[in-house]
Amino acid sequence: MNVTNNQLSGFRTRIELEMSNLSQRTNSIRHELLQTAEVQPTVLRDGLDHAKEETDINARLDLNERDLGHTAHLHSALDKITLGTYGCCERCKKTIDMRRMTAQPAAALCVGCQTRAEKARKLEQPTRELPRGSLFNRSFAHE
Repeated sequence: MNVTNNQLSGFRTRIELEMSNLSQRTNSIRHELLQTAEVQPTVLRDGLDHAKEETDINARLDLNERDLGHTAHLHSALDKITLGTYGCCERCKKTIDMRRMTAQPAAALCVGCQTRAEKARKLEQPTRELPRGSLFNRSFAHE
């Protein structure tokens, strides 16, 4: 990839800043979850409060998991900058378009390979069946 040292420096700065922001958010979520774990057993709640709290905790855990995965991608991008392979598609080895790198500095795949990977992932995902009697399974045709 024909990237200048100045451009690489800019990408490195953006990636490091994003990693710092993710680290702060991850630490904040971890702190919130620990506080919830300490308070939860001592507070009696009705069923709806408990369900809402559980949903909130699961949402925080999902966000934290996503952030940790993104942090790993950012680390990989920094390693590639150091190794001189930044901007090279991991699959086809072609140069990743500069517009994509600007939009997604941690992009590991070119647009074509990313599109194929997403299509393959969708095909691998099992389809969920809706519960019997679900609103979405009902016919709205007049009988």
